[in-house]
Amino acid sequence: MSLHDNTKQIFADTLTNLLKTIPFNRITVQRITDTCGASRQSFYYHFKDKYDLVTWIYKTDSDRIVNTSPTASWWEIISAILEVMEQKRSFYVKIFREEGQNNLIDYLVAYDVELYTRILRERKEVIRLDESLLFSIEYHSYACVHMTKRWIMQYPHKAPKKYAQELLSVMPSNIRELLV
Repeated sequence: MSLHDNTKQIFADTLTNLLKTIPFNRITVQRITDTCGASRQSFYYHFKDKYDLVTWIYKTDSDRIVNTSPTASWWEIISAILEVMEQKRSFYVKIFREEGQNNLIDYLVAYDVELYTRILRERKEVIRLDESLLFSIEYHSYACVHMTKRWIMQYPHKAPKKYAQELLSVMPSNIRELLV
């Protein structure tokens, strides 16, 4: 892990530990930096705000799965991401309770759109994503993130692999035929 990523991980670990006792809406960047002994300038060098930090945590977990499993099916990728979310359920429940203009939903939708398009370009060698395909990706990403929020907030809930299968079953056909 690079020094840059190590610093980001320190901020991520600090936020995760703070969430054990403090609601997300009461955690400030100042509290994160004071707790880990870093400067606010260092935090803002790496992240725009605490929502960007949360997105980095999700992205890091997801990218680790995608990058270490270059031949994995889309179902295997989604299942593995959901399993990590299940393992970090307490973290995600607290994050998803946050409502308002900077909630995590918008960040995760944007990341999921990026993930879909990256997989299609790199693994499936789709050169051009037409307007219809991009709309389907955005639509499906929006639905998946909102439904995953509901899934993680409800407990007990379906097993990650079963839930991943349900997400795939409602994937628009123009995406499914390229990914599955």
